[in-house]
Amino acid sequence: MNAPIRTRLAPLRAGYTRTLELPDLEVTWSCSLDERGRVREIFARLGRCGDLERGLVDGLCIALSVALQHDVPIGAVLSKFRHSRFGPDGLTGDADIPRVSSVLDHLAQWLELVEARCSPPRSADTPPAPTLDGVGAQP
Repeated sequence: MNAPIRTRLAPLRAGYTRTLELPDLEVTWSCSLDERGRVREIFARLGRCGDLERGLVDGLCIALSVALQHDVPIGAVLSKFRHSRFGPDGLTGDADIPRVSSVLDHLAQWLELVEARCSPPRSADTPPAPTLDGVGAQP
């Protein structure tokens, strides 16, 4: 039986950061990209919250990062989070992501934006070009 192979990230890599602010919640998401521009690592920094919330979100980010580094398609993961409904939710004041139904919905919408902007469509016989464009930018 073949064991899954983990893709290790380079020490210097591109990434993006975005903050979600809702009543009673502030979370700053960060993601790191591999040399092909694919999301491979996710981090979160929560505003005021308890140890339970912080621990659960950290665990979620670790699990997502491990899955992505083992080539689980990001769309398969995000489809499970998109449109999930629990509070806090509502208007974000963000033109790219104006409304969210939960913090997981925000994460999914944001990572969909990152993937769309960083992984341009290509033909099957054209390998992707390595890029570090947009380091520090906010998609």
